[in-house]
Amino acid sequence: MKRRAPRNRTLTCAPEEKARLAAKILYPDELARTGSVGGRIICGDTFEVAENLPRGFIDLLVLDPPYNLSKNYGDRLFKEKGKADYREWFERALALLTPTLKPTASVYVCSDWKTSTLIAPFLGSGTTAAVAKKPGRNYCGIEINEEYCCWALKRLEMADSDQKIQGYADGVFWERNSLADQPRTEQPPSRREKLAL
Repeated sequence: MKRRAPRNRTLTCAPEEKARLAAKILYPDELARTGSVGGRIICGDTFEVAENLPRGFIDLLVLDPPYNLSKNYGDRLFKEKGKADYREWFERALALLTPTLKPTASVYVCSDWKTSTLIAPFLGSGTTAAVAKKPGRNYCGIEINEEYCCWALKRLEMADSDQKIQGYADGVFWERNSLADQPRTEQPPSRREKLAL
């Protein structure tokens, strides 16, 4: 098994965690029977789930689909497509999700998060949902891989006890490499600084 780097924050779930978290997942066959998807993680293919989502309920659509690279997402392989095919795939996803939008909704690939409800139709391990949850935004995530759904739910549970968002300070999402421009916060002394004292 490959050793993970010390700062790697990739999530894993122990078997008992996966069993506990999987019970919270909403599946496509349950979607038609439930009235609300807010605060829920749906395990399914966005292209199949979208037609069963409520109409006109989304304030913000965050599209963060797989990059156009061949990559294995657990038990699903996303294969790189030609530029025209990838554009068609992306436009198809957008067209399927458009009916879920409120008339005043916004669509972002990169978002400012200032909304009351957002949807992440390609949720992955739940970063988008966790970042939405931390400042109190409502969210709905869709992910085709059950293990990734469990990771997302675990990340959401972790968000309850850790409200910090990397790169977010004073109500602003700062660009990478902008540390010098960000507000300074009092940090506890590092181990090295403590030893120097």
